[in-house]
Amino acid sequence: AGAGSVHGGLVSAGYGSVHGGLVSAGSGSVHSGLVSAGAGSVHGRLVSAGAGSVHGGLVSAGAGSVHGGLVSAGAGSVHGGLVSAGYGSDHGRLVSAGYGSDHGRLVSAGYGSDHGGLVSAGYGSDHGGLVSAGYGSDHGGLVSAGYGSVHGGRRSL
Repeated sequence: AGAGSVHGGLVSAGYGSVHGGLVSAGSGSVHSGLVSAGAGSVHGRLVSAGAGSVHGGLVSAGAGSVHGGLVSAGAGSVHGGLVSAGYGSDHGRLVSAGYGSDHGRLVSAGYGSDHGGLVSAGYGSDHGGLVSAGYGSDHGGLVSAGYGSVHGGRRSL
């Protein structure tokens, strides 16, 4: 009903296209999911409601993208976990809530990145431990809370 096209689904009502799902209602596209309601695209599940895209999860509600998880609600992206609520990205677990990225565990809540641990809450990065809360990085230990780095031990303060 719009400028889009329907390739096996029901309705394309916006600028997007539907390739096997139900409705594309925005500028995005639906490729086997239900609804794309924003500028993003849905490639396998339910709704893309923002500027992002959904590639197998449920909802992309911001400028980010969801590739297998549930919701991307910010400018980040979720690639297999639940929610990306900030500017970062979550590639396997629950929440990326800051500017960083979470590639395997629970939460990246700061400017850093978490690649296997629980939380990266500062400017550093956590690659296998629990928390990186400062400017340093944690590559296998528990916490890097200062300017240093942890490469297999417990804590660099």
